[in-house]
Amino acid sequence: MKIPHIISTILITLSATLHAATSGVFTYEPEGETIRIIQIAEGLTGHLEIPSQIEGKNVTHLGSNCVNRSKITSITIPNTVKVIEDVAFIFTDLTSLTIPASVEELGEFAFYGCRIPTVTFKGAPTIWGGGVFFKNDHLKTINFHDSITSLGESTFWGCTALTHIKLPFDLEIIHERLFYDCPNIVSLSIGPNVKTIESEAFHNSISLSSIIFLDDAPECFNTKTISQVFGRTSENCKVFFKEGKTGFSTPTWKGKPSIMIPTNEAPRKTWLRIN
Repeated sequence: MKIPHIISTILITLSATLHAATSGVFTYEPEGETIRIIQIAEGLTGHLEIPSQIEGKNVTHLGSNCVNRSKITSITIPNTVKVIEDVAFIFTDLTSLTIPASVEELGEFAFYGCRIPTVTFKGAPTIWGGGVFFKNDHLKTINFHDSITSLGESTFWGCTALTHIKLPFDLEIIHERLFYDCPNIVSLSIGPNVKTIESEAFHNSISLSSIIFLDDAPECFNTKTISQVFGRTSENCKVFFKEGKTGFSTPTWKGKPSIMIPTNEAPRKTWLRIN
């Protein structure tokens, strides 16, 4: 994942527009029985509705650099779209983003440098390029779909407005630098299926004050401390784990104070807020 990749991708996209057709504000090219949108007209503001079909064919791809430095504030992505390509939406002013369940692939830096405060996943993309939401410094809320098993490398690098994270229930691996340089994360809820947390996943989370585990301790803690996995955390950082789950200890665990959640309590209930 390298920044120069963005430049080369943009140049390739500009070349492709020489062999494309237009429909309203959309420049596109047919790919067999489907449509790939390769550019959206400049100067648009407000809401943008992407069509589900052009020429009677489903719109399945939103191409590289199709929206660049746009003042569009909201967008509807149809349920026909399967792929959002590399640097598809960069430096846009979107105030919210809903990714439909049909999307299977998110390209590298797909929403690089945007100002999106809220992202909602209606499904579970299976292919993630690096840095999908790189440097989205307005991003505060991520509504994950619980069936997401992977979130890719460096996906939320530099999303400095993030404070509370509840990871997907089915997430299996927390990749390298997933929340790198997100210093204002205060709380983190890790689902029951996470077995591996890769290096620098939470590097520079200096405000992190609570970590909640819903199942057994991930295998990476067999040989590492909290500081080695999460990097810098708040001086008052505490670890919470559910009664009956293995790999934990009290009153401390891996260098941090630890508290067991009784089996008749759930992480969102009054008990956890009090403690």
